[in-house]
Amino acid sequence: MVDVEIPYDNKTYAQFYTGLRTVAENFRILHVTLISSTFCLYLPSVIVILCVSFTTAHIRENVRYLLFSHMLISDSLLLSLCFTLFIVALYIVFMPVKYCLILTIMTASTTLITPYNLALMSLERYIAVCFPLRHGEICTIRRCKVAIMGMWVIGTFPVLIEFICFCYFIDPRFFSFQMLCIWKYLQIYKFQTTIRFLTFSLSFSSVLVTILYTYIRVMLVARKIGSKKSSASKAAKTVLLHGFQLLLCLCSYSSTFTENFFNNAYMNMAPINFFLFMCLPLYISPFIYGIRDKTIRKSVRKLICST
Repeated sequence: MVDVEIPYDNKTYAQFYTGLRTVAENFRILHVTLISSTFCLYLPSVIVILCVSFTTAHIRENVRYLLFSHMLISDSLLLSLCFTLFIVALYIVFMPVKYCLILTIMTASTTLITPYNLALMSLERYIAVCFPLRHGEICTIRRCKVAIMGMWVIGTFPVLIEFICFCYFIDPRFFSFQMLCIWKYLQIYKFQTTIRFLTFSLSFSSVLVTILYTYIRVMLVARKIGSKKSSASKAAKTVLLHGFQLLLCLCSYSSTFTENFFNNAYMNMAPINFFLFMCLPLYISPFIYGIRDKTIRKSVRKLICST
């Protein structure tokens, strides 16, 4: 075989490298613009619904709407944290390890809140349909606030256990370093993966069983009544929506698999995963629950017309 001399000099390589950097920067700008624009569309709708929830007396004193408002707040917090970590990773910004740990702890804890909230919303509909005479006694605002505090404690506890074990085994000098804030770079010990896997597996399986149980029980009541416009039938559809929302939450955990599987084929797999599986499921929550509900829809229309 005859060696062929490639007619590339240093100038050509420099131009090629500069072109690659320009293309990468354009993709970064495109990704940030797409995600931030959709977030800017999501945030006003959340603010309007929360204003209606906290200013309208009969909505503010209803457990169902209190849980829905809490879900919107926790989802907005989760989106803000994920968007911050996404920007940091996309632009390769290094930060002190201690600040990175704080962000990842808050993100991991908040991720579990939406499934827990869906389980509580399903239980509230189950009690309203199957035990209508005791619904006002069981589902009170005070108990709802205690349940919200409880889900935050349950969601934060395993993450704190993982953090305490991590601090115990790691060299203290590690906290003086700066790093790219990505969770897999903090995944140093095997017990971290085990704790995280068990936490998410038990949490999502428990929520799934709760939603399936409440859906079956509510559907049985709806069949006995036999009317498609009954409150039981509407509650069954609401619980089914909770199951669909849980499925969307589970999609966010497929990002690790898809990034590893398609990494060689698609250079922009991480931003695509972040937008499709993390952002979109949270973006549609106000439209699935808020716009669908007649009470909230009427109150939003009144608020917009009054302004």
